[in-house]
Amino acid sequence: SASTNAYVAASTLPNLIASTTSQTSAAKFQFAFAPNAGTILALSTNQFVTADISGSYNLSAARTVASTWEIFMVRPKNGAASGVYSILAGSNKQYVTLASGGALINNGATESSSAGFKLVAA
Repeated sequence: SASTNAYVAASTLPNLIASTTSQTSAAKFQFAFAPNAGTILALSTNQFVTADISGSYNLSAARTVASTWEIFMVRPKNGAASGVYSILAGSNKQYVTLASGGALINNGATESSSAGFKLVAA
């Protein structure tokens, strides 16, 4: 998260929780993009990140095959510094926010309510 300087911890997978400040302890992901959207694959588990349609549960790297709930739009976040991105879940068209404890959850109604994320090369 750009605001907390925390990385999604590899130790919390399959749950995506921004809880480590160490890049070496961070989970590594592969982004695959198609026009207007794409998928996010957790490399250590070879599972796709999924977002529940209700927006009540944190994002989880728990699907072997990508379908509707595993599609995300990643784009530069309006009003944020260069290199900061917002993530929109295709499952419910809600933005990814940070819940208590750093859990990533798709429940932001507007981009301004979303968390900002930096993508860092492994």
